[in-house]
Amino acid sequence: MNGEETRFKIGNTAAEKWTIENSSEVFEKMYDNACKDSSILCFSDACFSVEMRDSHIDYLIKKFPVLENLKRDIQKRIVSRINKGALEQEYQATAAIWRQKMLGERETTETINTTTNINIDLNEEQKQEALNRVKKGLNEFEDYE
Repeated sequence: MNGEETRFKIGNTAAEKWTIENSSEVFEKMYDNACKDSSILCFSDACFSVEMRDSHIDYLIKKFPVLENLKRDIQKRIVSRINKGALEQEYQATAAIWRQKMLGERETTETINTTTNINIDLNEEQKQEALNRVKKGLNEFEDYE
């Protein structure tokens, strides 16, 4: 019997250890650890807390995409700890902001756009004058540059 015959083939379910149930349990344990253990300051720390490699966790997320939500929950919990630590001056603010961005936090800016349909009736002379003003403004802008 050669080595090829003894290996599991792709798609062979006998090689499958992970189900959504036991994978979810691992992620829930990671979340619990992230809540309780103040030394967990990144997702890798949370993986290590359940004695798993990041790459294996990534494999589980690809296999069961719903686990991505649990991963985000873990990251948010860690970010919350970092926020609190920075506010209480337990962590240096710049480092805390950097760590938060590494965990996926982004600064957001709210933009409010309002659009109003305005119909202005201009005669030909008024249209020409408005066009000339725009052209004059553009010429001034080009001269400024």
